[in-house]
Amino acid sequence: MTDDAPPPSPTIVQLVAARDALDAAAVPVPETVSPPTSLGAVRAPKTLDNRQWTPVECLRDCIADIESGRSPCDKLLILRVRTISAEQKDEVFNVGYHAANFKASEILAALECAKAQVLQEMGYLE
Repeated sequence: MTDDAPPPSPTIVQLVAARDALDAAAVPVPETVSPPTSLGAVRAPKTLDNRQWTPVECLRDCIADIESGRSPCDKLLILRVRTISAEQKDEVFNVGYHAANFKASEILAALECAKAQVLQEMGYLE
């Protein structure tokens, strides 16, 4: 065999053994923490900047948390926002939503609660 020859492909037995070795060496994830679904799911909380992940990454992480039981909910409200004009002074948004198990009045109440949470995170409310 010359130095230019590619290495032989691993066999199924070797691949399974490698997988099992990695599984045995893996650090278990605590029950209260969802394993990250993307790099954005790791970056956003570390930097406190939700712009670090895409809408699809965010949605996948939310689904993983709900399905695992780590973030149980009996209602769900998802806002979809598309920026139409990116100019600083004239920012215009096209907004839509998906809702599950809500009455219209409950949607408004949930939005007000979310608004208060965001204002608190921004330091405007205590």
